[in-house]
Amino acid sequence: NFAENPDKRINGIKILAVDNSDTTPSDFTVSTQMNLASRDTLKVNYLVRENSEGKYKVLDIAIENVSLITTHRSEFTAIAMARGVDGVIQKLTKLVSQDANIILSMK
Repeated sequence: NFAENPDKRINGIKILAVDNSDTTPSDFTVSTQMNLASRDTLKVNYLVRENSEGKYKVLDIAIENVSLITTHRSEFTAIAMARGVDGVIQKLTKLVSQDANIILSMK
């Protein structure tokens, strides 16, 4: 697990830029650099949208230019083609269960 490796622990986060040239006026990208204990750095970009109430929501996270949305979409497409909708539902159920267990173990 990435987070359990002491060399991969985050020592700091630096905001590099906020770019509002995205496709819609309410979307913008926040570019950051994460400094790891090993002195390596990771580029992490957040695609953010401001809603009509002035609240912000992260739509996507790209780590080293790899989009989590695109990665998950590809994974779920492969599962759907191999095992159908039931396979996708099983995968989502497993992910939700894992997230719940992680949250409970953090308390």
